[in-house]
Amino acid sequence: APTLAGRGIALGYSSWASSAGYDVTERQRAIAAIYSAPGTGIACSLLEQLPVDYVLVGPQERTSPRFALNEALFDGWAPDATFGSGATTYRVFRVSRACGASRR
Repeated sequence: APTLAGRGIALGYSSWASSAGYDVTERQRAIAAIYSAPGTGIACSLLEQLPVDYVLVGPQERTSPRFALNEALFDGWAPDATFGSGATTYRVFRVSRACGASRR
């Protein structure tokens, strides 16, 4: 969906990214660290290292075997968009809002 909207994505489908020569392992590590960060300061520090403007929290992030989502972290952020309901709720967060105006 992000690419259909003309936005880049930090990782996407790992097989495509790795076949294009991207360091998938490092990106997977960074994404896991962001989603499981214990607090906003750490999450924002990690986000500063990536060209990320938005963070999505949805069903795939909640059930990912690659990281333990700290959804409470994102509960403290104001979403720019929320859609769906129950287990299929998606929330989109603007990094500049969550991490401060100095960000992009």
